[in-house]
Amino acid sequence: MSASSPHPDGGWRPDLHALDAVIARYGRLLVGLSFIALGLAFFLAQIFHFSLMHYLWPFFILVPGLVLFSAALRASHEVGQVLIVPGSIITMLGALLLYQSWCSHWQSWAYAWSLLPLSIGLGQMLYGSLRGYPGLVNTGRSLVQIFGIIFAAGFFFFEMILNISDLGLWAWSALFIGAGSYLIWRGLRGKSTFGA
Repeated sequence: MSASSPHPDGGWRPDLHALDAVIARYGRLLVGLSFIALGLAFFLAQIFHFSLMHYLWPFFILVPGLVLFSAALRASHEVGQVLIVPGSIITMLGALLLYQSWCSHWQSWAYAWSLLPLSIGLGQMLYGSLRGYPGLVNTGRSLVQIFGIIFAAGFFFFEMILNISDLGLWAWSALFIGAGSYLIWRGLRGKSTFGA
């Protein structure tokens, strides 16, 4: 079976029949394992007396976002390029809330908001690549570049300058370790080249 199929409006789309076959083959297994894992999680929550919903509630946002994203890939181009926007934003929002909830890093909203428009660009790049629309890929890449710079600048200012959380100290540590390792590597490489 071919991995792709032509699209009536000139684009390319993945072979969703092959994807459906994989889901039909392994879907029940994955769902069954998910139910077992969820049951064990509730069991452990009762034993150790912690709130499971404190950790799971972001999935109520993340999963609908993934569903919208999947629907965008299956829809026509006119509908798909519209669905990909809310699908990308909601998926990123769910992932961001999952990280912030699990790590208690709510201060990151000071700059992490830029990941939401950045997610639109990521979604457009992925959608355009899968469906064969290079113009949409370029549009998405521009958004990723713009808001990626905003995110990096915000992270540097709020975390590494203002130190709104302990993450800034970890970032400085990683930066110095990385810079030192790079200088040592360059030095050893230079000696090796000179000796040769």
